[in-house]
Amino acid sequence: MKGSTRDRSEFEDSDRKKLNEGKIQEIKEKYKKKVLKDNDFTDMKLKINLSEKDAHNLIQNLHLDADFLKGYNLTDYSFFVTMHKYSESEENIISKNYRLNKSNDNKIIYNFSIIDFLCVKLNNENFFILFNLLFILLCFY
Repeated sequence: MKGSTRDRSEFEDSDRKKLNEGKIQEIKEKYKKKVLKDNDFTDMKLKINLSEKDAHNLIQNLHLDADFLKGYNLTDYSFFVTMHKYSESEENIISKNYRLNKSNDNKIIYNFSIIDFLCVKLNNENFFILFNLLFILLCFY
C-alpha cells in the first residue's frame, strides 16, 4: 500500500456518504470488479483477518522481499492485496503458494504481492523500468 493518502481513492464523495449511512453492500456491488486504493480499504473498514502464524509469515516475507529489492537498488514498489471468496476447490492451490492465505473464518482468500514501477539508481541517474515479470516472480518463487 502506498504511504501517501493523497488521491488514493476510487470512491466518489457520494460513495463515502453511503458508507457512513451503512450501505456497505451497495458500495461493494458497485466496485466489485474495480481495483480499490488504500483509502477505500480504510473507508470500508475492511480488515485482513489472518491467523497469528500467517500474519507473522506475511510480515517475514515482506521483509525478505524488501531486502531483495533493496539489494538491487529497486525502490517505489507497492503492496498489492487481492481478496476473493474462498472455495474448497482452491485448497490445493493455496497449499502450494505461500502468497495465498485463508482468512481465520475460511471465507476469504488473500493474495499478497509486491508490484509497481520500480526505480533503479545507476550512475546517479534514474531509470524507470516496468517489471511485468516481477509480479509473477514474487508470487511464485
